[in-house]
Parts: sequence; structure tokens; C-alpha cells
Amino acid sequence: ARFDARLELIGYLERSERRDQAKAELLSAAASIPAGDLAAATQVGRMMIDLGLYQNAQQLFHDIVQRNPKDADAYQGLADAEFNAGSYAAAAQAYQRLLAMDPGSATAGERVQECMRILAMDPAAAGLKAVDRYSRSRNLIWATLDAVEKCYGGENKLPALLNDAARQAKTAIEGR
Repeated sequence: ARFDARLELIGYLERSERRDQAKAELLSAAASIPAGDLAAATQVGRMMIDLGLYQNAQQLFHDIVQRNPKDADAYQGLADAEFNAGSYAAAAQAYQRLLAMDPGSATAGERVQECMRILAMDPAAAGLKAVDRYSRSRNLIWATLDAVEKCYGGENKLPALLNDAARQAKTAIEGR
């Protein structure tokens, strides 16, 4: 009951936009999760993700899956924490493990594909040749420019300064 009250306090602090205090309370609560209470640990891990404490959530969910490797909720939490932390290869693995436990999880299947797309675009991936790094970097710039244009409803609707910068970037990319 006392631990649940702490979690309620953390929720209240978050809703009151006192995120830094909520984070501090959550980290303190994580250190005092009742022994063996995997449901409480999972709840704390989810709250960590919600508050942007991704590395802490990664560690907590990793510990949970070590203790209970058949816990689909823990793998979901681990995968989400890895994804939000930008650890896309680890996230893809965790989502794949989740899919093995729950083949009907549409979210996990979509996230595996998203992780693979992100990894395929990474110009800093190990083992790439310079030409491949350049190609991936170029593709990322094009995709970013396209996304910005879509946000404004088309190239001809960009603010003048942004339009000039986009045109210069396109010229520079095409010039190589």
C-alpha cells in the first residue's frame, strides 16, 4: 500500500508538470520496489519510459526479463525502452522475442520493421564503405527536406529563409 501511494504521488507530480521532482521520486521508488514484485517493477519501468528515463527503464526491464524470461509485458517494456533510447538493434531483438511469445502483436511487428528501416538508413553503421555512408547521408537529407516540405504543404509554401536553405541543400547534394 505504501509503495502504491508513492507511485500515485509520482503520477500526481507528473500531471502537475513537476517532472524533475517526479523523476527523482521515481528513481527513489525504483530502488525500493518490493522484492519479487515483477508487476510493480514493470509499472515503474513503464513510468520511467513515460518520464524519459530510458536508460533506467532499459536496466530495470533487462533485470525483469532475466528473472522471468517468459514475461511478454517485460519484453514489451524492454523493447520500448530500447527503442526510445535509440538502441534500435537491441529494440528489434526484444520486439522479435515478444513476437515469438505473442505472434499476434501487431505493434511489435510494426516496430521490428521500423527498427530495421532506421538501421538501414544509419550512415554511421559499422562496416559501411564511404560511398555507402555518403549515400545514406544523402538519402537522410532528402527525406528530411521532403518531410519539412510536407509539413508546410509543399515546396512553394515554405517560408523564404527555409526555402532558401532547402534549395541550397538540394543544390549541394545534387552537385556531388
